[in-house]
Amino acid sequence: MQNIFGAIGRWYDRRTARFNHPATLRRAAWLVPLAFGLLSLLLGQDDNWDLRNYHLYNAYALLNGRIGFDLSPGQWQSYFNPTLDLLYYGLNRALPPPVAGFVMGVLHGLNFVLVLAIARLLLPAPDAADRYRLPLLLALAGTLGAGFLSELGNSMGDNMSALCVLASLYLVLRHWPRWRAWDRRAAAWLGLSGLVMGMGAGLKLTNATFALALCVALLTIGGGWWRRLRLSLVFGVAVLAGLAAAAGHWFLRMWLMFGNPLFPQMNDVFRSPLAQPVGVADTAHLPRNLAEALLWPFIFTLDGQRVSELVMRQMIWPVVYVLFIALARFETVNDLLGAAAGVALLSALLVLGGQAAFLKPGLTAEQSAALVQADKLNKAIQKLDPKVREQLQAELQK
Repeated sequence: MQNIFGAIGRWYDRRTARFNHPATLRRAAWLVPLAFGLLSLLLGQDDNWDLRNYHLYNAYALLNGRIGFDLSPGQWQSYFNPTLDLLYYGLNRALPPPVAGFVMGVLHGLNFVLVLAIARLLLPAPDAADRYRLPLLLALAGTLGAGFLSELGNSMGDNMSALCVLASLYLVLRHWPRWRAWDRRAAAWLGLSGLVMGMGAGLKLTNATFALALCVALLTIGGGWWRRLRLSLVFGVAVLAGLAAAAGHWFLRMWLMFGNPLFPQMNDVFRSPLAQPVGVADTAHLPRNLAEALLWPFIFTLDGQRVSELVMRQMIWPVVYVLFIALARFETVNDLLGAAAGVALLSALLVLGGQAAFLKPGLTAEQSAALVQADKLNKAIQKLDPKVREQLQAELQK
């Protein structure tokens, strides 16, 4: 097995040696975002369901005083904070759609620059053979996944708000040694990183999980508990400030209008009379038991519909999951890269083999249920009075 990993490592050395130059990183930092802008154009017109449902409408409603007048035209998503949608709406109002799509792609491509910067900070002093190419390849891998590319240049908001999350993470890592020697400059940098993270969470609330994770990470800094707690508190307060800056205006509007700052979500807590007293949450895309939770990366790679309405098979998740467990066994970068390639190949074979063995081509469960219902409806129609049946069938033909 070591020979196989070694051979893969040597192949990697030959194929990527040209990237190991500082000028390559500088060129990539501005060329890759432009390339993502062009790719956004090649992918064509943004036509996602959320755009049709509420992304454009929410920005329009905020700017034209329609909130409180239109009754949930975009379903309950009509009451999401529209601040993030203002950029997309404004670009398409001010620029030709292809230009707007290019600009959105370039902005999303800035995630590559941030991932590249983070990779350079995190890699443990790579040797000369990997000093530049390894961060570059990792940054490319981080921005060529199915999730990122499926939202490139569109209005979904994850790629745009990720800029705030990654910028905050970069600031925390860039100044990590400073947190041990607490001073005013450290407080300022930590506050800035928390502010940026909070803005990302305010623009898209699902990013709050990353804010919480960084708060917990700051508790691992060396030193006494008071120092750790102080760091986490400063960061957390700054996150709340950023959250207020990006979403406070909307929370206040929802509170004054409906009595629930997150209306209609969490209405089991706030009890607004204009919505059902239930919390709005998606529990259909979660593990069903402990065994599934432990094997979750393999399960949702095998069956993409367990985590998404759109099927995206991304082999990287089971690969990373296994590598984190096996990380301690490899001492050099080449050994780790060779192991990564081997695990990737093994994971691909397992996933594809599992699909061949357990997933039969055909209709989804929802499609099969719809056909069953249609068959029952057809049988019920046949039992109706002939005149009524003819009228109903004529209406269905329209």
